[in-house]
Amino acid sequence: MLYEGMTMEQVKDIMGTPCANELSKGVTEWHYCTTGLDADEFVACYFEKGQLIAIKNYTVTSRDVGGSFGSCRKFIKRGTYREPDAVIAIRSRYGD
Repeated sequence: MLYEGMTMEQVKDIMGTPCANELSKGVTEWHYCTTGLDADEFVACYFEKGQLIAIKNYTVTSRDVGGSFGSCRKFIKRGTYREPDAVIAIRSRYGD
């Protein structure tokens, strides 16, 4: 089980290596995914200063990607992806 305040290493011990990661405006974002038949399931983990601050689940359906197929890695940040409010607030501190 993941909870706020965990270190990146603790999350990696539980979830494994993320399939994608990025750093933007002080927030590190890791994505994990499972490829399905009609929908791919994702978990996004957000870290600030090396600690977990938010977790977001989202789904990408074949309809979201125009009927495309393949590894879920191709469809990160599509479908029902939305950043949590806590992440938006942190990133807004850095301005656009």
